[in-house]
Amino acid sequence: LAPNVITLLGLSLVLLAHGVLMCSAPTLVEQAPRWVYVLCAVALWSYQTLDNLDGRQARRTGSSSPLGHLFDHGCDALNVTISGVTLAATLQLGPTLWALSLVYIAGYFVFYTATLEEFFTSSLLLGAINGPNEGLLIIQ
Repeated sequence: LAPNVITLLGLSLVLLAHGVLMCSAPTLVEQAPRWVYVLCAVALWSYQTLDNLDGRQARRTGSSSPLGHLFDHGCDALNVTISGVTLAATLQLGPTLWALSLVYIAGYFVFYTATLEEFFTSSLLLGAINGPNEGLLIIQ
């Protein structure tokens, strides 16, 4: 299986779960059925797992490329955006600028600093406890 297909599969699960949540709570203030929140959590966990597997698959098959790396980071950035809106709907914050700003500042700060670290050091070294994985765990 191609690494980019693995990445896209994970993102598709998050998009599907977010679409179901938006049908249940379109203005971000309604309470959705419990199974929708479970679906969102499982989709985000699946995304995190598949996102960690795609790089390993690329190295294993020798198909690692700068374009695949860019695609992975683009999907990660899109996931931060989607997961932020999903979190706002789950917390019933509403579509206010203040509520969404609080959610996005936390998500984008971790993503941006990890990307800066990779840019300046030419490698992304994530320890046992790191921002991207624990950040997704907190959202779940």
